[in-house]
Amino acid sequence: MQGKIPVIWQLSVVQSELGTVIRGVALAKVLSSSYPEKFLIHQAGAIFGSYANRPYASKDLFIAAAQKVHPVRTKNHGGFTLWLEGDRVDRVEIYIDAACNTVVPTIQPYPIYYPAEDCPLEIISDIDDTIIQSFTNRFLRRILTILFTQPRSRKMIEYTKQFLLKAKESGMRIYCISRSESNLFYQLTNILSLNHLTGPIIYLSDYLHYFGLLSSKKKHFKFEQINSILQKSPGKRYYLIGDDTQNDIRTYSEIADRFPGRICKVFIHKTKVYNSRFQKYYCERLRGMNIQVLYFDDNTPFDASILKT
Repeated sequence: MQGKIPVIWQLSVVQSELGTVIRGVALAKVLSSSYPEKFLIHQAGAIFGSYANRPYASKDLFIAAAQKVHPVRTKNHGGFTLWLEGDRVDRVEIYIDAACNTVVPTIQPYPIYYPAEDCPLEIISDIDDTIIQSFTNRFLRRILTILFTQPRSRKMIEYTKQFLLKAKESGMRIYCISRSESNLFYQLTNILSLNHLTGPIIYLSDYLHYFGLLSSKKKHFKFEQINSILQKSPGKRYYLIGDDTQNDIRTYSEIADRFPGRICKVFIHKTKVYNSRFQKYYCERLRGMNIQVLYFDDNTPFDASILKT
């Protein structure tokens, strides 16, 4: 990285029914050890390095899109969002100056542009312990897995993998939303790509520096992201996929309550022998809204007929 020009760590340009949302993360400094290709060959070093990178915090950027230049200001973690109502944007350039002389480079190899889809059904899925085995409730094992298990060796949840592959084949848009921080974007997309799942729209929580690890606040992240998605595509209906290690079923119940008739089915990966009272309560709440809730475990075979409403 040269001079004071930042880089774009993560970027997505997503067309919805009502417009286009542009989301990204800008970094002021990126260590060479944490560039995307390093996450495949020197994973632990790349992950450690990513937490030493410095966000491009509280700075102005200028996004050229839809024949206009739109100013945005990054947040403390380098994140930025631009909503272009009524526009279908398929190309953007990001600059550090209003005159659009200096382009901000994007280092992301993962897909950036997502044109509108005709399919009336879309999928929103969690990632950790829903698509990829992550040991969310076992802190030390989770950290060791993130650092030392290579992407091609990470275990997938086979039911969800087959679900998403079939959905992709059917033309459904797939969103993957995780409270994992954006530092792990390249690790997660490597795992997905190695399992033929390139293409889901990935929304992760704030990019963190080492000092932010202990103070990160992500409690309502999934609800806020799903709420925004449904608001921007009011004609779409959704399958929601999660697991029983966190609060997915409560989040999905709250979404279903806010958007009546928009949720078709809820799928929960069962990692525990028994359902807790918490799980049972929100399961019954969803069923009371006439939403089918299906639990699956690591031995449940995938049946493609479930994709029919």
